Amino acid sequence: MAATAWHAPSYVSSTLGTRLASGRPLADAESSTIHGALLLTDIEGWTSRVEELCGIGPEGLDELARTLNEYFVKLTEIVYGHGGDLLTATGDAFLCCWQADDEEGLTEATVRAVQAGLAFQTAHTGLRLRTRIAIATGELEIALVGGINGRWELLPIGAPLDDVAVAERAAPAGSVVLAASAWSRVADRGAGVELDESGLVTLSSLREPP
Repeated sequence: MAATAWHAPSYVSSTLGTRLASGRPLADAESSTIHGALLLTDIEGWTSRVEELCGIGPEGLDELARTLNEYFVKLTEIVYGHGGDLLTATGDAFLCCWQADDEEGLTEATVRAVQAGLAFQTAHTGLRLRTRIAIATGELEIALVGGINGRWELLPIGAPLDDVAVAERAAPAGSVVLAASAWSRVADRGAGVELDESGLVTLSSLREPP
């Protein structure tokens, strides 16, 4: 692929980078328990878009790389600008995290994740891809696995990961959908519409604190 090659394979999250730079030996898989808000994005119709552009030839591949790079750069700017970390990128799905020191800090982490989600959807109107965004919060494990050829990967595990995946699948393109765990922490400041009986809420706005 040309100079527009997709950035994600060389991307290292802040969480992983901090651990690798700590100087502590890393020989086996390890994990830690955290409290956090997870934000998951997924691009609508990405598979069909890939098939369409790949069928064009080299120009299509370049266009594919440019489009996804544009998306990736905007997402990382907004996530890090709101104090979060982009943990993993798999295809067109991106998982971001806002860590909290404890249970009480989850509300602030959730607010930052929601603000980032709304900001990205607003900024995303100028891009060529429509995306679905979902947010869930709670306690989860962050496992560090791999080690083959010196390559390590982050693997989030726990109920918030399951919840955010369910919310993302239900989210309409262009929306930010909150799982019940996230909505309960911003309901006093947010406006939204219940998506179904499971407690999912499509968020429309979030008020600034008085």
